[in-house]
Amino acid sequence: MEKVRIVVVEDELLFAEELVDYLRELGYEVFDPAISYTEAWELIQREKPDLLLTDIQLAGKKTGIDLVETMRKEMDIPVIFLTSFFDKETIDKARENQPYAYLVKPYNKGELYAAIELAIDKQQARKNQKKLLVKTKDYFVKITIDEILYVQSDHIYLDLITKNKKYVVRQSLADFANLYEEHFIR
Repeated sequence: MEKVRIVVVEDELLFAEELVDYLRELGYEVFDPAISYTEAWELIQREKPDLLLTDIQLAGKKTGIDLVETMRKEMDIPVIFLTSFFDKETIDKARENQPYAYLVKPYNKGELYAAIELAIDKQQARKNQKKLLVKTKDYFVKITIDEILYVQSDHIYLDLITKNKKYVVRQSLADFANLYEEHFIR
C-alpha cells in the first residue's frame, strides 16, 4: 500500500512550506517543494509523482505552464494550478494543458483537498487503473484491485477486505461494480 505522492512547485517559500505541511497532515507523501522549472522537472522525473501542484509564476524565466507542457510530452500526471492570476489570457493558456483544477490564491484548505481528491479520482477513472485510493483514519493509501479478497456492502459504505486489513469506503455497491465489473463477480 502506497500513499499518494505529490510534487509541489511554488516559489514563495513560506507558502510552499505551509502547503507541504498541510498535505502531509492529510496523509499524502509530499516531497520538499521545488521553486523553479528546472528543479521541478528534475524532481518530477526522479520521483514520478501521482499529482503535481504548481504555481504558474515561478522563479526564473519558465513558468508552471511551461513545466506542464514539458511534462505532458513524457508523463501523464494530473495537474492542479495554484495561482494568483485569473486573467483570461492566463486561464486560457492553462486550459490548453488540461489541468484537473485551477485554484486562485488565496484558496481555502477545503477547496484544495476537494480538488486533489477529485483529480486523483478522475485520473484513476480515466486510466481505468487497478488501484483505489482509500482513506484510513490517518492518511490515504493506494491499494490494488488484486489485494481485495472480497467487497461487502453496508448501505452507502463498502468494506474492502484484503488479506491484512479491512478498509471502509463511502461508495455504493452498484457504483463500485460498474467501475470494476471485470475484476469482481457480484
